[in-house]
This record gives sequence, C-alpha cells and structure tokens, in this order.
Amino acid sequence: MDSRRLRHFLAVYDAGSLGQAAEEIHLTQPALSKSIHQLEDELNVKLFERTPLGVVPTVFGEALSLHARLIQAELRNAKSELQRLKGTNQGHVRVGIGPSSAPYMMPEVTHALRTTHDNIQLTVIEGLGGQLIPSVRRGELDMAVGTWPAVNEKGLVSETLIADRMCLVVRGDHPLAGRSPDIGELLEFAWILPPHPQFWRERLDEHFFAAGLAAPDPDIVSNSSTYIEQMLLSEDLVSYLPRQLLKEDIRRGEIVEVEVAGLVHETDVTLTYRERAVITPACREFINILRQVCTTQDAD
Repeated sequence: MDSRRLRHFLAVYDAGSLGQAAEEIHLTQPALSKSIHQLEDELNVKLFERTPLGVVPTVFGEALSLHARLIQAELRNAKSELQRLKGTNQGHVRVGIGPSSAPYMMPEVTHALRTTHDNIQLTVIEGLGGQLIPSVRRGELDMAVGTWPAVNEKGLVSETLIADRMCLVVRGDHPLAGRSPDIGELLEFAWILPPHPQFWRERLDEHFFAAGLAAPDPDIVSNSSTYIEQMLLSEDLVSYLPRQLLKEDIRRGEIVEVEVAGLVHETDVTLTYRERAVITPACREFINILRQVCTTQDAD
C-alpha cells in the first residue's frame, strides 16, 4: 500500500472535499481523484460516497482511516529515529495535556527537557480527555496527560503519575471561606465551572443529584483552568477544581477549600499512550522527566 496514497486518502477524509483536499496538499483535483481511485482499486472497496456537498467516507473508509493514521504516525517515528541515529536531531514529542495539568506541570517538564535535551522538538496541545485520547489512539499524539480516569481500552496503556483530589474552592474572602455549609446552600452562590462532559463537572453534578438537588447552573462556563483560577481570585465565585492546580494559591491563602460532606473526590493525573507503538528515545526521555517532576510535586 503506497504511503503517498494513504496521505491523499487522509487529506480527503479530513477535508470532506476533493477540491479542498487538493488545495491543502498542493495537488490538482484530477490527480488526487486518480490517486483515490487507485487506492480503491487496490483494496477492492469504495472508500467515499460522492455527494453534491462533497464526499462522505463509507464504512470501509472509516475503517481505513484509523489504520492509515497509525501507519503515518509510525512512518513519522521511523523517520525521526533515523534522523536521530544520523545525528541530525534528537526527535520530536507530541503530547496532549489537560487544562488542569498544563499550568502547573508542563512548564517544569519543558524546562527540564530543554535543559538536558535542547534538540528535542516539543509540540504541546491542550484539550479535554474526550479530544486528546482519540488523537493518541489515531497516532496524532504520542501521549496524553490529564486529570481523568485511567483509560481501560485495548491498545492503550494508562499509568497514574500523581494522586490528586477535586475540591470545592473560593477566594480567601468569599462569604463561604472558613465555613462548612450544607450542599444545598451552595446553590445560592454564583459558580464558574468547566463545560460538560468534563470529568469533574460530571462528578460534581452527581453529588448534587445524590442529595436530591439540581446541579449548579454556572454563571460562567470555561474549559480554561487558568481563566477559572483568575476569576476565582477576582470575584466571589465558587468552583470545583483539582487541588494540584491551585496548590500555590491555597498555600498563600488566596484561594481556600470549602469543606462540604461528600464533595471531595479522589482522582489521578494519568499518562496514556498506545500499547504497541514504537516509543522513540525522545518520548522515553520525556516520560522519564514527566515522572520525575510528578514525584517531586507529589512530595510537596
């Protein structure tokens, strides 16, 4: 199977249009169409249905897309490894990071990596687990790190990097600071929360439902943990966040935990990667540094 045709196939699959795909990969539309037809003839299946609005992958096209992405990822890893052996570079690491882990974890890991391996290229993509884990599965990312449960899925490996807990938080001079209110009283205050279906937003809702109450209806919704943190520091808002994210704010007393029965939820920061993928030396070095940083932070 020609890797060039697989690249053409993925371009069409992602664009949903032969014309747009041809423009993005700098190929004429007739040449791209011919390449797709040749791949269909080779596989003896129809990969796309042509419609007036573009192309739609068939069941065969959907099945091929996952394998094609994995093949492209392994070819990219092989090229990187050969270049490393030639001494032209030391590799490229592509990591997805959850919003709550990005601010406090990744800067330290990046600094340590650049100090010891300044020729390793690093690409960091921030997103939610529902976005990042599929990218790991497809080979678009080498790994994903975030505050979500270990992924129990064939073909993926998850390990716990650091223990964490979800807690109810407000700024130091909020009316709830220093109190232990009933869960129902929390609904009287303004909230700032991540969107559904983020992991800890779902857990928070479950606690309220279990108490026979409606879930909080937040005044502000954001998937940026940094933004939520800054808003907590500046206004009388309530949120539910991983403690590791706010550890320094809590240490300084600028943000405080509010103790409410049942609302503390133990969770973990996990690392997820493909089980059968070739782990490049650059990725191995990144993972080693990541583990070291998490061990240090867990001890603080």
